[in-house]
Amino acid sequence: MQFTDAEGKVEVRSGSIQAHDVWLIKGVFQFKVCFNRYYQPIRKGGAVLMKFVANIAKKPELCPIGVFNWRNVNKQVEADIVETIRKYTDNGREARAMLSHLHTNGFTSFANSRDDFMEHGREPGGYEFFDKNDKTKDGVYPKNTNTQELIDMAKSKIDASVASSSSSKPQIKVEDQVFNELMYDKDNSN
Repeated sequence: MQFTDAEGKVEVRSGSIQAHDVWLIKGVFQFKVCFNRYYQPIRKGGAVLMKFVANIAKKPELCPIGVFNWRNVNKQVEADIVETIRKYTDNGREARAMLSHLHTNGFTSFANSRDDFMEHGREPGGYEFFDKNDKTKDGVYPKNTNTQELIDMAKSKIDASVASSSSSKPQIKVEDQVFNELMYDKDNSN
């Protein structure tokens, strides 16, 4: 990760850089944070930035919310917070149980995954991006999902559309159109 001090001296730091490491650096400095075209922070600088912002939000002296001790929170407000957390936790479990596709890119954010394509000089289509992020490291789709079925159906429709098309529509546009129809059609998606 690129680091610039107050005198303009540029260093490249490798290895793990945690959010708390930023607090420990003395003097004026800048970390280089890259953003994609969607203004999402990417790569190592993006990860440090996101962790740093989250760290600030956890420090009441830097980001106060009015109550410094949980024991001093109004009991009704406390009950509402706990109920909301339980509700969203239960809803999250239900939603995960209903998922028909599992993203398998682990800790790699979608922004970094998309940036990997951009490093090869092009933007991925929806079909290609979905396919890349829904395969395991072994190159297979997770069991107990309908991802393989969706991809097979999309591939078949894309091939048929390209074969029957008399227009000069780029393949990526055909792929996106077919994939979006399959993915976001109310009868096919969860």
